[in-house]
Amino acid sequence: TMGAQTAATTDASAVDGTHVALEIGGMTCGACADKLHASLMSLDGVKAATISSETGKADVAYDAAKVSVDAIIAAVANGGHFTAKKIDEA
Repeated sequence: TMGAQTAATTDASAVDGTHVALEIGGMTCGACADKLHASLMSLDGVKAATISSETGKADVAYDAAKVSVDAIIAAVANGGHFTAKKIDEA
């Protein structure tokens, strides 16, 4: 569908918790974002993830007591098709 929003989301910006912004490599379509969203949400401690295949970015809200940024990045890479690196926010 042309012009459809290609973001797989549970709105992370609206969720309390620690946030990390990630730059995702290897996402080419909305289905990629959906797949990535599912693998992130399956991690214990991830509360929400907003992923855009258009910008190649993900905002992940998580419980820092349960999951680390490294574990989140590893979950992205576990999909096999994606890479993730933390965006250092100014």
